[in-house]
Amino acid sequence: MASCTCGISGGVGVGLLVLLLGTSGATDIGVTPHKLLIADIRLPTTKAKVVFTSKDAAITNGQAADLEGVRVRLHVQYADSTTAGAFIVPAGTANGWLRNDPKLLRFHNSDVANGATEVRSIVVRPHRLLKVTAAGRGDTPLDVIRGGAPTGSIYVSFEMVEAGTTTRLCSEVQNCEYRTFTGDMGAKLRCRGGVADPECRAAYPVYVSGTDARYGGAGSLAVVGDSITVQSTDALEDTLEKQWYVHVRAHAGFMFRELQDAAERIGESRPQVVVINLGTNDYGCALQNAMNPDPCRYPGFTFQDLFDDARAMVASLPGACIVGTTTWFGRIGTLWSDMLATGEIAGVVPWKEYLLSLSPEERQVLLTDGIGHLTPAGTVALAQMSAEVVEQVCDASS
Repeated sequence: MASCTCGISGGVGVGLLVLLLGTSGATDIGVTPHKLLIADIRLPTTKAKVVFTSKDAAITNGQAADLEGVRVRLHVQYADSTTAGAFIVPAGTANGWLRNDPKLLRFHNSDVANGATEVRSIVVRPHRLLKVTAAGRGDTPLDVIRGGAPTGSIYVSFEMVEAGTTTRLCSEVQNCEYRTFTGDMGAKLRCRGGVADPECRAAYPVYVSGTDARYGGAGSLAVVGDSITVQSTDALEDTLEKQWYVHVRAHAGFMFRELQDAAERIGESRPQVVVINLGTNDYGCALQNAMNPDPCRYPGFTFQDLFDDARAMVASLPGACIVGTTTWFGRIGTLWSDMLATGEIAGVVPWKEYLLSLSPEERQVLLTDGIGHLTPAGTVALAQMSAEVVEQVCDASS
């Protein structure tokens, strides 16, 4: 159990986390899912499609008063974080909002190709029905081709913001069938049923220390990273949970922009500390675009974009003690040094500098390749160095 006792005294069981969520200014309501369909189609003649429905007496449309001001976000994520995506529906009748009263919330977008969102329609009938239909993969694209068949549940959050209040209807979707199409041209995921998720795990990170957990605040620490962090997760948790409640959000192959949505959710939970270990894949993408006629998955992505995306992530974590990590492959250390000098971040884990101080033979004990992937000994060394820097620059006693 984490040694600090701050905010909420002691730890709380994972099942009781819902009691803490009111501190974020949101009302979270669990609703039983009826159906989730994700058709991740990559053909020129066929649109991707996402449909989510719930039929539950707990369904509400929040304040149900402001037609021009209501806006919505639908967030979908695998429980193992293999893939996640979100659809944003902006406010305004000009964007497709038709009705918002105690009996019905209604949105219709007749021009998905040129409109403000890929969401085609929303229907919320209090105590009866929630249905969202989208013709696309999202503003943060759902990638079930890359994610593959889910190994567990899928979490869904339907978030309504109106008149300064946030209402989330949240579900844990189960009973999924997954199939792919020939030639990697698409995949379809169809799920029926599940359970209500009053903890709203699609919207909130959960910080754990042993058998205890909490939702953000003082004493909590988040780590955001790519495959190197995925490799290090066990070592990070073993090392950091001695002092902190820990949440690790990492995905192999991801860049800053692909984890920006996750970082924003982490920022909303107001963790005390955030450690960022990203930049390797961003550097590889910028390098490929600069030197190769075949661009990476973000054509036109540059080294400046890398720095801009990193700054955007830092800006989405207000109030946190932020620690950047230098990567073996890449230039992110230059930016971290600049941001440390200006006080935008609190510290830097000098991982690259440490590796450079070693002989090639010593580095082979820690690294498996030139990109920076780690041996088991490397995961422990990185976790220990991260913990040491956090202890030096972030107050674990508050």
